[in-house]
Amino acid sequence: MNIDNNVRYQETDKKILKAYGRLAKKKAVEKITVSEICKEAGIHRTTFYGHYQDVIDLGDTVVMHQLSLFIDEYVLRDGFSFDKLIRAQMQFYYKNQDVIRSHLNQSKKDILAASTRRNVLSKDFEEEYMKCFNCKDSKEVMYHQMFFESGFTRVVERWIREGCKESPEEISDVIIKIYRGSMAPLKNDEEHLQ
Repeated sequence: MNIDNNVRYQETDKKILKAYGRLAKKKAVEKITVSEICKEAGIHRTTFYGHYQDVIDLGDTVVMHQLSLFIDEYVLRDGFSFDKLIRAQMQFYYKNQDVIRSHLNQSKKDILAASTRRNVLSKDFEEEYMKCFNCKDSKEVMYHQMFFESGFTRVVERWIREGCKESPEEISDVIIKIYRGSMAPLKNDEEHLQ
């Protein structure tokens, strides 16, 4: 793809994203159609499908992008702290629970798992993560993160699907307590073996 085509592609993608955003302010995301997006963005359907598989794919991209921006801002501003990161992420989910719930109900992929993998468990945090949880190498970090991702995403998904009855602070405390507690038996078992 040459530079002119790449620039045009990116500009069209921005039009699609902005159109989706404007429509999402007016109506429930599950009711937005490709035709409406195309009309709002001033593009043809074939152009839309050159960027996204369907409205669900577009919605997943929007949620992931917003969360990425949020996490990038948080991490760049405050540095890595597992507890603060979890609390900030739960605040984001709480504030955007209606949109995220709609996406959970219609999405073909697990956007919570994907956002966790991309943001909380990203390679950028590996060194800090190793220190924080006393992991010996990258392989241990990988297994650690796979374990965390599964539990984390199921807890958050249930919390969102049930209408976020607990406050973001309460659910953060639960996740942090479970996660920190899961590390304690390892240390205790090592002490008993010595």
